[in-house]
Amino acid sequence: MRGSRVQAVSAELGNERLDIVIWDDDPAKLLINAMGPAEIGSIVLDEESQTMEVAVAKESLAQAIGKNGQNVRLCSQITGWKLNVIDKDAEEEEDSASINVSDSLKEYLDVDDDLAQILIEEGFDSLDKISNSSIESLSSVEEFDEEIAEALIDRAKEALLTLAMEISTEDDESSEEDIMAVEGVDMNLALELSQKGIKTRDDLAELSVDELQDLIDIEEEQAGSLIMKAREHWF
Repeated sequence: MRGSRVQAVSAELGNERLDIVIWDDDPAKLLINAMGPAEIGSIVLDEESQTMEVAVAKESLAQAIGKNGQNVRLCSQITGWKLNVIDKDAEEEEDSASINVSDSLKEYLDVDDDLAQILIEEGFDSLDKISNSSIESLSSVEEFDEEIAEALIDRAKEALLTLAMEISTEDDESSEEDIMAVEGVDMNLALELSQKGIKTRDDLAELSVDELQDLIDIEEEQAGSLIMKAREHWF
């Protein structure tokens, strides 16, 4: 009889439900087999800590984690690895935001990919932070000396001044596309958004709340309000 062995084992265990998992020596493949049918987008293995970061599609997240984390615990026991399950869509949004910041620094500071990434990793991820930092704090970064630090600070200040002049000119022209036309956006916020590539009302309107929060430090309620104000001209 089909499944007779499974039924026999189940009966011995007091009719406990049994799930059959196809074994694989590769821990990532074994995890995919164990976590199915949840849709896994990517798996990053850290051999040293025996940890897997598992990016799962949003619609499969609850299924992958299980009630009170039961599925994750079982999969961890099966694979012998610690599991960190994350939302794949949220991870992609974070990656996109990181790319936007990197592109902004490269454009305004005239630096290459490597230098932009170093700045981001060290917490200097905006023109404001760089322009307001001291030569001592920037030159404390291993890859920078005082000459590089001073040049970066000067370039950041020049870029902010240029952006402020551009925004001021657009404001004088009272353009409906101007981001300053959005209620709640002042010069400081406009400058911060411009550094992230958000320069027009439509740029802001096309963002989701999560995307805006990834770009700047802003409360969820304020982010939602700004986006809705930016979209008012659509209706």
